[in-house]
Amino acid sequence: MTKRHTRSTAREHAGSSADDGPSVGRRSYLKLAGTAVGSVPLATNATGTAGGTSTVGANDATDETVGEPMNGASGFSRTVDAVAAGCDPTGERTCDRAFRRAVANGGLVRFPAGTYRFSRPQVVLGVESVGVVGDGDVTFVVDPGFEGNLLTVAGGSRLSFAGIDIDMTAPSAIAGLRLCARDSLRIENVTVRGRTRERPTDRPVANVLSPVVRSPDGTGIVRNVVARDGGPMGPAHRRPDGRAGIRVGSATRGTVTIADCDLEGFPAGGVYASETSGTVRIEGGRYRDNDVAGIRLGANGAVENARIVAGFETDPATDPPVSGLLASGSAADPSASGSTAACGVRLEGGGSGATIAGCDVRVGPDAGGEGAVVAAHDHGGFALRDSRIRVRKADLPAVCGFDPRTGRYSPPRDSLGTRIENCAITGSDDGPSVRLVGRPAPRLERCLVDGFVYDARASSPPDHTPDGR
Repeated sequence: MTKRHTRSTAREHAGSSADDGPSVGRRSYLKLAGTAVGSVPLATNATGTAGGTSTVGANDATDETVGEPMNGASGFSRTVDAVAAGCDPTGERTCDRAFRRAVANGGLVRFPAGTYRFSRPQVVLGVESVGVVGDGDVTFVVDPGFEGNLLTVAGGSRLSFAGIDIDMTAPSAIAGLRLCARDSLRIENVTVRGRTRERPTDRPVANVLSPVVRSPDGTGIVRNVVARDGGPMGPAHRRPDGRAGIRVGSATRGTVTIADCDLEGFPAGGVYASETSGTVRIEGGRYRDNDVAGIRLGANGAVENARIVAGFETDPATDPPVSGLLASGSAADPSASGSTAACGVRLEGGGSGATIAGCDVRVGPDAGGEGAVVAAHDHGGFALRDSRIRVRKADLPAVCGFDPRTGRYSPPRDSLGTRIENCAITGSDDGPSVRLVGRPAPRLERCLVDGFVYDARASSPPDHTPDGR
């Protein structure tokens, strides 16, 4: 059973040199060090088959469904005991048919403590209001060779899924959850165990979790989802339809909040949320060694109080708050060696205006990628506040913005401004700490960059070249 933890607990080639745009690096700051402080502005729907897919609709109930009224606090009009409906809590018999009976008329389906085995993907369509929750230690386990979304729910107004772990440790098993609601979605306290098998495939791969909120006024909360086993890395798996930890795709038009999640080692990103026209807010959590990026955000995205780490053998220890660093004028280097990953936060998918606040983003010497915080060719301006950004890899910038004129989709030219406030930024010795190409010079307010404090309130640096030349 998942134990709740707290917040403590598509690549692009950067083929131009440090002189190609307005870069703020160690040498640049040494040049400006004599200037008075205050004057220098610096989705995938991967329902594969394993013996067929079981589908249930709103009219598929039988008399074997067991229900009783619930108190008003729950919001569900009835409850169903999954064991009474025929699900086997010992894992000896599969629960495929019994599960369909239990959910067919909606309501809150409670699973008593136990292990429930599934041999094929379950699809629930058109049930207006349904909750699937675990009482005690509850695990859904899939058979060997299972491939696809263990549970797909769609077509209803309200959906809850909570307190149930997913075990896909069986040989050659890949399982995910695609949970959709029109107005209200709640997913909490879920741990997924098992690593995706190392077999490149031309078919889409199920993400650990694909939450969907279809109504523009709808809301969803994803809280305390833990998946640390990830999958194989490399170009064969780094595809648009590769496996991500949590993926919010184009079907979402509402607001999804992802809070206190822990995702590690996924080839398409920890959170992949740059394809939606809806709003995605990431609050807290830990994202480590995910390929492409720990977090991939679009124009309506925001991340705050998260820890994103890539390319360290062990997760560096927590350091003093950024405010203390600014007061002392110094920053400690993290110890590092070991694993591989890409950038920390990647802004992509068109538009502009993503926000990063209160985050700790670190990229170590064994990471590939483009930088710690990266704005892709198709993303415009962004805001970075109250955060610590560190890079320990040669020639890799801490903050990078690619030329917005060279991508397939270009953001509006008047939306390219970058604002960095109250941040501690440490880059590599061999390149710029902040590198923007074809974009206006960044505006830095009360920031510590490579040991120098700057508080920008006025004009651009004297060596600023807006056209990236």
